[in-house]
Amino acid sequence: MSKTSVTNENISTEEISSPVLTFPTWRKIKLGIHKMPEDYIKALERKGFRFNRWARFFLLTKTSCAQQEIEIELVKVSGRMLGLTKSATQREFYERANTFGLIPCVKEVGPALCEQYADQPSETKIVIATEPFVDDVGLLFLFCVVHDTGGRSLSIYHGRSVDILSPDDMFVFCHRRVS
Repeated sequence: MSKTSVTNENISTEEISSPVLTFPTWRKIKLGIHKMPEDYIKALERKGFRFNRWARFFLLTKTSCAQQEIEIELVKVSGRMLGLTKSATQREFYERANTFGLIPCVKEVGPALCEQYADQPSETKIVIATEPFVDDVGLLFLFCVVHDTGGRSLSIYHGRSVDILSPDDMFVFCHRRVS
């Protein structure tokens, strides 16, 4: 385990340990259960999930599915957990997460987590850290798994790398594979 002394004014000044896999696994999920995006839509709709218009569009047109089942480990972290003490850009969240061995997820994690997170607490939203989807006019979006008064849904979150986020905002990342 290595110790890093941090000097950025947005990051806690105490020494932070940053070995690979510092954060515990929050949840394990399987990818490749469904081989096509359409199969996720059918499975989720059978279970009563809703889709925001853009989430359905991005799932159908810009999400690929693993063709073999694979289990991945997810980590749920806030900016504060990463040592960010003030508002930061999404890019800063991602860069800071990377120093802890966390990487953006593949896009299939959005619908897979939606289906496999049956015990998601009410009134919660979980943003999936991925490479953002890009729409026709260049706007960027991420999947988010929502449980609100209307039920459970796969929705979208504006994913511009320059958006300012609270240190309390939560993202789901993947553990970096150690080869």
